[in-house]
Amino acid sequence: MLRGLSLDAKLLFLSKSANIYAFGYLAVTLVIYSQVLGFDPTKIGAMLSLTLLGDVVLSILPTTHADRWDEKRTLIGGSVLAIFTAVIFCFTPSFWVL
Repeated sequence: MLRGLSLDAKLLFLSKSANIYAFGYLAVTLVIYSQVLGFDPTKIGAMLSLTLLGDVVLSILPTTHADRWDEKRTLIGGSVLAIFTAVIFCFTPSFWVL
């Protein structure tokens, strides 16, 4: 399947596979964490749905505007936003903030 691809294409395929695995693992972890915090299943479902919607928006927007915004700044901005989100999840047990 990957025989005819260049090294760059193989690395891209590998990094995207790792990314998808990490997001799947994170979804399971988020459900368990939400249950530990005592959220009811409706809130957990709403949080997962909104998280997915946010992922879609934050995937499409930078992708379609990265050339205009400068690719390096777009990647750095996305990384800073991911770190900020992780810190909020670690230190905030409030459903409405999450």
